[in-house]
Amino acid sequence: MARRIYRVYGDGQTVIQVKGDAAAFFQMVSQKYPQAMRSALRHGAYMAQMRLKKEFLQHAPGGEAIKPLSDIQKWRSLDAFKKRRNTYGRAGADGVKRLKKKNRSYLSYARGLAWGMSGGKWPIGGKLAQASGYQQKTNTMHASVGWLSKSAARSGAFFQKGQKQRVTTKMRGLFAAAGILLSRGKDTIEQPARPVIEPFFRNRQKWIINTVANYMHRKIRQEADKAMRNNVNKMVGGNIKVG
Repeated sequence: MARRIYRVYGDGQTVIQVKGDAAAFFQMVSQKYPQAMRSALRHGAYMAQMRLKKEFLQHAPGGEAIKPLSDIQKWRSLDAFKKRRNTYGRAGADGVKRLKKKNRSYLSYARGLAWGMSGGKWPIGGKLAQASGYQQKTNTMHASVGWLSKSAARSGAFFQKGQKQRVTTKMRGLFAAAGILLSRGKDTIEQPARPVIEPFFRNRQKWIINTVANYMHRKIRQEADKAMRNNVNKMVGGNIKVG
C-alpha cells in the first residue's frame, strides 16, 4: 500500500534546534543509521502534528491558553445569516441577494445552530486545526509540521498574528441585517493575536526530541537484532553437514 504524501506550507521560521552532546549524537546516528534516523524524524513529525491538533482544539497549544473567541465567532452568527440569505434571499435590481424583513429578524444563537452551521459552539481554530499536518522530503534528514494548503497557511497567519479591520458602511449593514448592531463609535474590529505554532514548538521541543530519540533507539535495536540473526543463520548454515 502506497504511503500518502503531504505537502506543508508556511514560512518555516519555527525550527527545533538540537545543541551540545545531543547534536553530536544525532549527527553520528544520521551517518551510521540513515534509514533509522529518517524513520524516527517522520515518526516524530507525525506525533507532533497529532498533539498539535489536539492541543489546538483544546485551546492551549503548547499549554498556553489562546484568547477566547467572541460570542459572534463562537456561534457563527454571521456565517449562519449568510447561509440563510444565500438560500432564501431574492436578488434585487443590483443582483445582490437580500432577505425579506420577516426573515431578517435577530439571529439568536439557537437559530444559528438550527440552521446547521456547527451543531454546537465553534471551537477555536475550527477546521484550521484539522488543516495541519506533517511532511518529510524523500531521502532527507528534515521533517516539517505546518499547514496542508496555501489557503490554510494564509488563514493560519491571520489567526496567529491578529488583525484590525476598518468597519465600512457595507460591513455595518451586514452586521445589522444579521441582528448585530455595532455602536456608532466603533470604527474598527480587532482580532487579537492567537499564537499556535511558536508556543507549541517552544514548550514541546523536549518532548519531540525524546519522541524521535526513543523511536530511533527502537529502530537501531531492530536493525541490530536483524543483522545478528542473519549472521548467525549464515554461520550455522555454513557448518551444517548433510548426509
